[in-house]
Amino acid sequence: MLKTGTMGVLGLGLGGCATTGSSRESSLVLAPVRVSWDRIIRTTVGLRPHRPSGFVLRAERLDAKTVIHNYGHGGSGMSLSWGTGFMAAEIAEQQEERRAAVIGCGVVGLTTARQLQRRGFDVTIYAMAVPPDTTSNMSLAGFTPTSGLVETAQRTRAWDAQFRRAVEIAYKQLQLLVGPKYGITWMNGYSMQAAPPANASVRPTPPSAPSPPRRQSLLPQELRTGSVTLGPGEHPFPTPYVSYRPAIRIEPSIYLDALVEDVLLFGGDIVIRKFDTQR
Repeated sequence: MLKTGTMGVLGLGLGGCATTGSSRESSLVLAPVRVSWDRIIRTTVGLRPHRPSGFVLRAERLDAKTVIHNYGHGGSGMSLSWGTGFMAAEIAEQQEERRAAVIGCGVVGLTTARQLQRRGFDVTIYAMAVPPDTTSNMSLAGFTPTSGLVETAQRTRAWDAQFRRAVEIAYKQLQLLVGPKYGITWMNGYSMQAAPPANASVRPTPPSAPSPPRRQSLLPQELRTGSVTLGPGEHPFPTPYVSYRPAIRIEPSIYLDALVEDVLLFGGDIVIRKFDTQR
């Protein structure tokens, strides 16, 4: 991003003496990827707990205790967990008790535990499994905060506002964790196309049908990364055009192990336990 901005300034400053040609590099050079069936290490399947109405974040009383629900993130758990964990900790902070039990040691449980610890809570995580044996370890993780998250028809204004607050909090936190310790990086994702995006045909919506809100419209504008399209001769892919956009990528094994280390470092406990009933 810095290179692009710098080149833009230079282009303006030297426009009077510039020669003809593209402002982009003539060819995008990428390291070849060795892909073959005999290089597959393992095949796994991970579940994505999902609710058609979106993730659940609310509190209820159970006997003398307060239970705070924070689940149902679909394919967006890695993206939203710091945000919904923050909001769950806000609810917990309204209680007098400063001891908290967190159920589950995946990404939502770990980030919620850390948000509670930041508010001075004594936290114990109870889980049947810990990394690397959690569902979160199966994630093809990145910042995909609307992936498998909510059915459009079941969205409400209140839920949308809750989502937007969660995603803004989570995005800022992930930015602070970029680096090798947590396995978080920025990486370009490429999409091959036969024609430039502007020439793609769009099927119009019949006038009688109302236009539903698009999934992408959930995201605040400032969290959307723009894309760049490369034409023939500017890239090594077999299609005439390629678009790419930067995105946050997360290596689950590194990330989850680092979160476990943080929970323990700040005085938390992790107990392997299965609960057969709610009480």
